[in-house]
This record gives sequence, structure tokens and C-alpha cells, in this order.
Amino acid sequence: MRSCRLVIPASMKLEILDKLHAGQLRDYKNKTSRTVCIQEAVSKHEPLIPTNFPTRPWQKIGMDLFKFENKWYLVVIDYYSRFPEVIQLDRLTASVVVRSCKSIFARHGIPETVVSDNGTQFGAAREFANFARQYGFTHVTSSPRFPQSNGMAEAGVTIAMMILKKNQDPSLGLLEYRSTPLENGYSPAELLMGRKLRTTLPIAPDNLNPKLVDSQTLKRKEGRRRKDMKSRYDRRCGATDMEELSEVSMELPLVNVPTCELRSVIRFFTAKNETAVNIHRNLVSVYGEGCMSIQMVRRWRSWFLEGRQNVHDDERSDWPVTATDNAAVAAVRNVVEANRRVTIDEIMI
Repeated sequence: MRSCRLVIPASMKLEILDKLHAGQLRDYKNKTSRTVCIQEAVSKHEPLIPTNFPTRPWQKIGMDLFKFENKWYLVVIDYYSRFPEVIQLDRLTASVVVRSCKSIFARHGIPETVVSDNGTQFGAAREFANFARQYGFTHVTSSPRFPQSNGMAEAGVTIAMMILKKNQDPSLGLLEYRSTPLENGYSPAELLMGRKLRTTLPIAPDNLNPKLVDSQTLKRKEGRRRKDMKSRYDRRCGATDMEELSEVSMELPLVNVPTCELRSVIRFFTAKNETAVNIHRNLVSVYGEGCMSIQMVRRWRSWFLEGRQNVHDDERSDWPVTATDNAAVAAVRNVVEANRRVTIDEIMI
């Protein structure tokens, strides 16, 4: 040892070099927020809108599920530090996911915002909604059919799969990744915990002491990185600004059914054990092609199911309700409030 620096003997240089490379997952480390272009020749890409860099660690996290060698895993990654947590799930249910999240939150604290997809374990799960309400965080779901809007979680899945593939000991591989410096010069552990982690690499004891991160320098480097990332994405994907929707196009109805017929339409959704495909087929047979897309049918159906579950929790009475149509009214109310196509008073059930 020379001062705070370690002198590596010539006979150990190759061994130390292998350990140094263990945490460098090719070039995935410095590209965790890079968005992948959608592989559709006919689609047009809008300019990338990078997410804002959080003001502190564990303020905003992303999570996703992935399958590796017939086993399901939950990956959670911090937007600030890019510190990943990977947990193997014994069952792919919302209750198991919630239990795993609770164990992670017990270690790092409760974030303000959790971003996930609309999977059955997250966006469509009543257990996760109750979990978010009980623990006091905001749950944000990514856009359907556009996973890039949760790019941090997608990058976390890539990192976790590379660690599982590359390392015989995944725990050691995860430790090495957390200890490897990012493009901004800090490791995920330093950004999240304020200290370096002791790994299999030799390190001077003084370097393990806690140190504050220079937040201004970090913010400047992350801002420059996001700017470069946006420039590369826009150039690679040929992104161009889309024309803004006119008032006419914005007012096109999402459901091409007269308001007076909405009560009849609702009856299709109140039938028990009907799939979205069957509901769509029945609607088309009555109102013709183009009355409602299959995507809209799925959205309405999910609203009806949610309405049945939450009907006893809703104490508001400022809109028409009957004992038999509570779920229907709740679903239509969501549609009306979201789209502003018709008023509640026009839908008398």
C-alpha cells in the first residue's frame, strides 16, 4: 500500500483485472436510460422527452417483472442512483409482489413515486392499490403498448438478466454492479448510501468511510447525460415534432354510439363471465363495425369490474345511482369524466 493507493503485484494483475471487469456489464452500465426505438417502419417517432432527475435518492423508483430460466423475478431500480434490487418470486401474484416490495421498502424507505406497467400484479391489482394507499406513495403506470415510458425499469430488467447470465454467484454479481462507478463518476451504492461497498477487490479502509455526494456536480453531469441521450435518440430514430391535434380531431368520440343508447350498451357489460371479445362481437352485431374498438371494450370492461369491487366504498351520491346499476354508473362516470363527451345528467340508468 502506498498512501491510500494499493500496489498490485504483477502475479495478481490478471486476477484483479477479471474482478474489475465483473461489474462492467459490457456497455449496459452507462446506457441504462437509453430508449430503444420501436421497430416499426411505418411509425413516426416524436422527440425524446427525458425524465427529470430526482432531487434525492429513492424518491422515484421503477419496477418490473421478468422471467429467467423458468423463474420469475421482481426488479426495482432507483431513478436517482440506478441502484437495483432483484428478488425471485415463488408465485406470480399481486400479494407476493407486494410482500417483496415491503421487504425492499423496509431496507431503503418508502419512495414518493413508484412507476410500473399495467400488468395484473400492478395496475390492475386491488392489492397493489391498497398497498400504495397504506404506505402513502403515488403509483404511476406506463402507457400501454409503449414500455419505453418506463425505460428505467426496462433497463433494470436488462441489467438483472445480464447479471444472472454472466455470474455463477448472482449475489456477488449484483454487489459488483452496485459498486462499479456510473458515467457520472459515482457508483449506485455511493449515490444511494453515501459510501462505497466492500467487495472482493482490495480497497484502502479510508475509502470505505461515508462521503457526501456533490449534488450540484451530479445534477450537472446527469443533465448533460440526458441531453446527449436525447440527441442520440432523436438522430437515430429520425424523430420529428408531430402536428398538434386540432379541436375537431380532439372532439372525435371514442365511442360511436348515440348518448340515448348508452343504457343499452351498458347491458352488454353487466352480463356475467363475458369476455371482452364476446362483448365486442355483440356490440358490432347491434351497432355495426366501428361502434367501439376492442381496446375500448377492454377499458370499459375493466372499469365495470373495478366498479363492482369499489361500489361499497363510494359514499358520494351526487350522481344518479340505482341498486342494480352501481357498477355500470361508476364505469360510465369514469368514461364521462375522462372524455367530457356527455354529462352525467344525460345518462339516466
